[in-house]
Amino acid sequence: VGIGTTGPTISGTGKLHMAADTMRLDTARTPATAGAAGNAGEWCWDSGFIYVCVSANTWKKVAIATW
Repeated sequence: VGIGTTGPTISGTGKLHMAADTMRLDTARTPATAGAAGNAGEWCWDSGFIYVCVSANTWKKVAIATW
């Protein structure tokens, strides 16, 4: 799928190619726990962290801060 382009790049390994410099998820979401329901590859955010589901029902988080 291409967003802002005709399709994914030939040399790239991903199936999604965005010809843009910003990506946006409108709504914040905080997984209740590190074992909350989720599928590998999902990600979400809140005011303090970015969360990534690394395998079924297994979330990891990284702190974010202003600079």
